[in-house]
Amino acid sequence: MKEEFNPDRTALSLVFFASTQKPAIPPESVKKKVSERQKEILISAIVNGESIRTAQVMEMLKIGPSRAIELLAEMVNEEIFVANGAKKDRMYRLKNTERGL
Repeated sequence: MKEEFNPDRTALSLVFFASTQKPAIPPESVKKKVSERQKEILISAIVNGESIRTAQVMEMLKIGPSRAIELLAEMVNEEIFVANGAKKDRMYRLKNTERGL
């Protein structure tokens, strides 16, 4: 691309190259592996019918609130955890207490 203007103006020339960098977003398989490890940590932390809150998950896994909620919702959908309560009072426990690691 080349632009030229009157002599009292600046000429601009741009050259474009194809990017050889890999995308910054990790592939799905990497996300799933991390998620599986996080799930194992949570399952091993909740024993004997105990419950856990989202804030405890955030602290334990060193993740943000949206990721903690997403991870817990995924575990409820997979029928690993059962959610009791609503909004800020929501607690999670293992669906089957015999299921530990």
